[in-house]
Amino acid sequence: MTRSSANWAVAAIAGLATYTDRSVEQVVDVYETALMAAAHTGEEPARPAIGQAG
Repeated sequence: MTRSSANWAVAAIAGLATYTDRSVEQVVDVYETALMAAAHTGEEPARPAIGQAG
């Protein structure tokens, strides 16, 4: 990952956290959980419903 890609990723995660009224850690945890579950089952990761309450 290049520096500009890393900067973009950090900005995107921070923006999503702000938009969904969550912390950056909460946003990362949602995606990490989805990726770990997919790795465990060997399936494609589902898109987390980050914008939904719950």
